[in-house]
Amino acid sequence: MAEIILGVGTSHSPQLSTPIEKWPEGNERYQPGGFELYSARDGERVSYEELLDLAPPGLADEITPEKFAERDSENKANLAWLGEVIAEARPDLLIIFGDDQKELFLDDQIPFMCVYWGDSFPIIRGAARLTSLPGYSWPEPRTIQANVGLGRHLIEHLGAADINVSHSNCLPEGRGISHPFAMVHRQILDGNHVPTVPVWMNTFFPPNQPSPKRAYEIGRAVRRAIEDWPGSERIAVIASGGLSHFVLDEELDRKQLKAMKERDTETIFNLPPARMQAGTSENLLWLATAGATEHLDMTDTRYVPCYRNLAGTGCAMGFARWN
Repeated sequence: MAEIILGVGTSHSPQLSTPIEKWPEGNERYQPGGFELYSARDGERVSYEELLDLAPPGLADEITPEKFAERDSENKANLAWLGEVIAEARPDLLIIFGDDQKELFLDDQIPFMCVYWGDSFPIIRGAARLTSLPGYSWPEPRTIQANVGLGRHLIEHLGAADINVSHSNCLPEGRGISHPFAMVHRQILDGNHVPTVPVWMNTFFPPNQPSPKRAYEIGRAVRRAIEDWPGSERIAVIASGGLSHFVLDEELDRKQLKAMKERDTETIFNLPPARMQAGTSENLLWLATAGATEHLDMTDTRYVPCYRNLAGTGCAMGFARWN
């Protein structure tokens, strides 16, 4: 039978490839007309001005050029580390949990989750809203091998487990794969491609987002499906997204990381969905990976809170290994 031999968690923020002198330029994206902002305290919508009033003390020390350089160096080292982790494990196949931010799934239909079972998928520069951002694409297209058989097996197994799953075996003409999947191949694998089955989860757009418990159970179901697959593939499962952003929520992130490490499902199942809005919703992708790798130990976690301004916006970068 096939087996999951490795789990990986990674952030995929464009801040990972944005020059540090441009980090403060992102501030305008978190003000009126930019991304929606949610309080880390209770998950309620807030204005930028309200966020300034709610921000924890000491953020002035987090937004200096020196701190930006330190955080950027940590992020680059951690991405390189994950590349080494995957290379050393030598998986035959990747299953990547990622979201889609209206690159492929638009307002006419946003599935709860979707499994890709085409034979390959493209990464195309500028073909979608986010794939033109730095670090998410190559100047020229790339085609990544997938796995039709395992993709279909996952769809059938998840459906039999009463999980609402959609499926896709091709992408719209002229569009590349969503940014979470492109980022792993571009910034972590760095050309050392591994066949990949993309699994989309709608974390970003209400009202059909999974709860923390449901995300974890989806991961468990994926693991059972792999164990039931007659192939002999050694598989790595990757969470691409998170941790908290566009407003950092260090308390939530650290609580979740600790619970995953300790396999504390009571805490995991009771994480507050209200605080998993906007970018922080991608924390759910980590919970799915934790469920899929429940038989492995979470042996290494690295947490890099990358603040951009005194309101506490930015991205908390996370990097982790289960083996």
